[in-house]
Amino acid sequence: MFEAETSRPVNVGWTLRRFAGYFRPYWRRYLGVLFMMILSTWAAVTAPQLLGQAVDCYLVSSPATAAQATDSACWYAVLPLTATTEERIAGLAGLVLRLLALYAISSVATGLMFNWMTTSGQRVLRTLRVEVFHHILRLPIGYHVAHESGDTMSRVTNDADTIQQAVSFALIQVLS
Repeated sequence: MFEAETSRPVNVGWTLRRFAGYFRPYWRRYLGVLFMMILSTWAAVTAPQLLGQAVDCYLVSSPATAAQATDSACWYAVLPLTATTEERIAGLAGLVLRLLALYAISSVATGLMFNWMTTSGQRVLRTLRVEVFHHILRLPIGYHVAHESGDTMSRVTNDADTIQQAVSFALIQVLS
């Protein structure tokens, strides 16, 4: 088992360029994935800032803390020190609506991002599997005599699964 053959590419750069060629037909989709990734990351960073504004600017109880929050930390909206409870609730409601819109944008962007990556990754994987299958059929009989069919099938299956996981989820998570 430990003496099993392990093959590595002679030229890794050439192998990666050849592998990238399978993704070339989907470059527009991957550009959209990049945009959705940026949008989703922006939403994830902006939401806590808006929550901080809700706490610092609208949910303060004493006039001294309100003056301190109004002077230094409130960039969303500056409330006067004499703001009524209705004004605070109205401002907080606007902030909550913006937060809900931000969460909706983040959810849609993340969903589209994973959908586009998964579907294009599945198409690339299908192309690879078809090409590998045709290659296995073209191999001489001597190859099949020297190598066990289970090893060949295991290698094809495991490599395809690794590529699927990398393209579908791992690549997105690493980049974002």
